[in-house]
Amino acid sequence: MNNRILFVDDEPAVFDGIRRQLYKSHDLTYASSGAEALVMLDRDGPFAVLCSDMRMPGMDGVTLLAEAARRHPDTVRIMLTGNADQSTAMEAINRGHIFGFLTKPVARDTLAATFDGALRQHAVATAEKDVLERTLAGSIRILVEILAATMPEVFGRTARIRDFCRALAATLEVNRWRLDMAALLGAIGWTTLPARVVEKWRQGGNLGVEEADLVAGVPEIGARLVANIPRLGPIAEIIRQQGCRFDGADAAAGQPAGGAIAIEARLLRLVHDLVEAAGDARPTMAHLDRVLDDAGAYDPALVDVVRARLRQDEAAAVKAQIPGADMAIGGLGLLHQGDRLAEDLCFADGGLAIGRDTVLNDLLIQKLVNFARLRDFRLPVRVYRDPSPS
Repeated sequence: MNNRILFVDDEPAVFDGIRRQLYKSHDLTYASSGAEALVMLDRDGPFAVLCSDMRMPGMDGVTLLAEAARRHPDTVRIMLTGNADQSTAMEAINRGHIFGFLTKPVARDTLAATFDGALRQHAVATAEKDVLERTLAGSIRILVEILAATMPEVFGRTARIRDFCRALAATLEVNRWRLDMAALLGAIGWTTLPARVVEKWRQGGNLGVEEADLVAGVPEIGARLVANIPRLGPIAEIIRQQGCRFDGADAAAGQPAGGAIAIEARLLRLVHDLVEAAGDARPTMAHLDRVLDDAGAYDPALVDVVRARLRQDEAAAVKAQIPGADMAIGGLGLLHQGDRLAEDLCFADGGLAIGRDTVLNDLLIQKLVNFARLRDFRLPVRVYRDPSPS
């Protein structure tokens, strides 16, 4: 449980007095200014509670609490001031969304009780958020697994896109939960397209004008579908903006371009196209170069991040002497979760069961085992089994 409290006051003697009183019962950290506090929140957080003095040189307490509310909304905020006028209290409440308002001098028991109440508030709020996010994430994973079983040609690569984005997110200022959800749900708009269009797209055929328009509209359709799910409005907007080019070429009225596009959407567009270019292989610099034939569609800064990651992966692969991708699997019971089909898996009569590039999960493997009780498969089938998944 996070019980850390960041105390901000430009007078060190005030903190020294409070620390002497509460150091045995509370985990206190000190910042001498609003600017220093913001750095510590970003660099050393998370903190459960932020308690700030009002009157400080430079950034005052209300400004600090308001900025902290924007950057770190889960941190509970408390104002401590020697100026108890009504306007200060109202500004702290309205801008800083504070939990408590204390006036100097404050009794030890009052301060301890306020800190304890703020810590309880933080624990309850973060626990509820964690349960909601884990429940929602689990439900979405089940939904995507079902979609992958019914439309493997479209959803087979979603896990690879998500995993590559996760690997990149550590070096970027992105909302990782939103990125994860958008990566999984980004293809949901394909479920509304006619099967013949999806199949033609999968085979790499030349799409007609109307068919191309349908495919181009997939992000917007997906965004509208996802927007119907509670709490996923921001995810829907990321999916919608995946269709936006960084250079703004051919942008419709009101569409963002450049840095106005959410960074998660910019990253997903690049990673999606890279994974598509790689097909059943691990993405490489050669695949990135192919994608960059249309360089204006992508954020140059993110291209540099992806390029650095690919170089790192290629160097690691050489060092580990990773073996070839393909291995022949002679029975469905030998398939593993995470295997990626290197070729179409067909029934004995030639009918397609699951298309190449599909990443297998437990649900798909169980589906194949069930089908095998009624129909024969054309085996062996080649799969890619990554010996060193990221």
